[in-house]
Amino acid sequence: MDALFGIGLDRALEGKTAALIEAINASPATVVAVDIASRIFEDFSNKKVLVVGSGTGNDVAAALRHGAEEVVAVEIDPGILKIGKKLHPEQPYQSPKVRTIVDDARSFFHKTNEKY
Repeated sequence: MDALFGIGLDRALEGKTAALIEAINASPATVVAVDIASRIFEDFSNKKVLVVGSGTGNDVAAALRHGAEEVVAVEIDPGILKIGKKLHPEQPYQSPKVRTIVDDARSFFHKTNEKY
């Protein structure tokens, strides 16, 4: 939701992302939540990205599209991760640049010494 309130964006949404938001807003359906990755337009100078709550892989795919050389994807629910591995159209979890970890985010943070 942070992107919808302007936090983390450095320019207006455009193209497919803007069209998606417009379609959601025009829909008669009740929208509970929409998440757009923070810093969606940012270049990854660090090249190492951590995605917490990686779900089906949208943020993982965005990181890869924007030049990340290593992505660590932490997801608590192995079933959601399995769906993403099987069905995500960009197949981000098949990339050799991506390492998946099934764990609670708080637990992961307590165990890791890695820097992102």
